[in-house]
Amino acid sequence: MFKSLKNFDGSNHLPAELTITDVADYMKIPIKDAFDLFHRPDFPAHRIGLTFRVKRESFLVWYEAIGK
Repeated sequence: MFKSLKNFDGSNHLPAELTITDVADYMKIPIKDAFDLFHRPDFPAHRIGLTFRVKRESFLVWYEAIGK
């Protein structure tokens, strides 16, 4: 995916599936906190092999729902 999302503005430039690092960069939180998010039952993440991903649309719906 992207090495860093810090150079992108808004959700239009997010990849179709976000990694833990992508979510941490977008939310401006530590990677550890993003990792914890991916393990929450209310977070729309899924596993691909040993990695976690979240679909952009699902993440944005979740992000709006939490009031950010």
